[in-house]
Amino acid sequence: MHVMRLLLIPWFLLPALAEAEANDRASLHLGDPPAAEAVVVDGGVVNAAQTDSGDGRWRVVRTDGQLHWYLERGHASSASTAPLVLDFDGPAIQLTWSGAAQRLTDKTIVGPQTKAMTEVNDGSGVAQVRYVMDRDVTVSQLPSPLPADLSRIDVVATDRLGNSARKTVSLLIDDEGPNINIELLNRLGNNPAFSHFPAQLRIAIDDEHVDVVAVEPDVLNLAKTQDVRWNEQGIAISAVDALGNTSSEQQQWRYDTQGPVATIEFDGAAYSHRETVHLKRGDSVTFSVTDEGAGLEQARYRYNRRSLRELPESLLFADRGAYVIRAFLVDKLGNESQQQWRVIAK
Repeated sequence: MHVMRLLLIPWFLLPALAEAEANDRASLHLGDPPAAEAVVVDGGVVNAAQTDSGDGRWRVVRTDGQLHWYLERGHASSASTAPLVLDFDGPAIQLTWSGAAQRLTDKTIVGPQTKAMTEVNDGSGVAQVRYVMDRDVTVSQLPSPLPADLSRIDVVATDRLGNSARKTVSLLIDDEGPNINIELLNRLGNNPAFSHFPAQLRIAIDDEHVDVVAVEPDVLNLAKTQDVRWNEQGIAISAVDALGNTSSEQQQWRYDTQGPVATIEFDGAAYSHRETVHLKRGDSVTFSVTDEGAGLEQARYRYNRRSLRELPESLLFADRGAYVIRAFLVDKLGNESQQQWRVIAK
């Protein structure tokens, strides 16, 4: 507030009367002028606005608030030494927030559920406070909490002497948590649902408006991007920004630690490990081998302790007898498995 204190001393020391001619002495005239010329205010703050008549009158009030004074030209009178305060300024306006806020050069960023708190002070007293939301809606009290789409607040305050002041705040209400991106770098080429062990993760965490202040799990840090080795078959990440907004993201995958799986099929039926297949001489069986992870690298077999051979798609049993068939399987990650069946040809 711009405040000018004026000591009522002889006319030649009063700046307001410097323009008066030498023979046209001016001073303070004690009396009880009309209310249109003098305004009574608690605490004695002065309204120094000129009257509409343009005759040089100033509306004033003494600091003790008891006597009315006005200053006029052309009327000599006995001088006074009563100090006066001339008030030209509107109220002082301060706008604060119930939660965390980040002030930038062009705007203030607050979180959701934020309440605005206004403090307005003026020596002469505050007559009125109004709020203009987004240059459109004028209210006597701001909604609490603030609407999520509110982008501007104008606080307009008027004191008891008619002086007004305005405070404008451009606002961004941020109700979104940090952005979290999880990238699995070493997925299996033929099956993205699987990863090599351990998983190699690239994790990026940032926030468009404010800082990220916390991240879980605690193995992570606040770096915007980081590479992490992860032994488990999934990860769940949560993050909190400086306004208290939270977000979370998770990623799942599988490790291929099992060898391929084979079955023997005969006459519409499938036989798994250590099962017995009964068939007639001259019948054949077919083999089916699968690996849901890395994929099959090699499949070999032998029967009745004979040498290893590549596993065929089908095998014909021309002679009667009992056969023990063993399959030796390897996937592209080196995982091995063995399966065995007993075939009786009659």
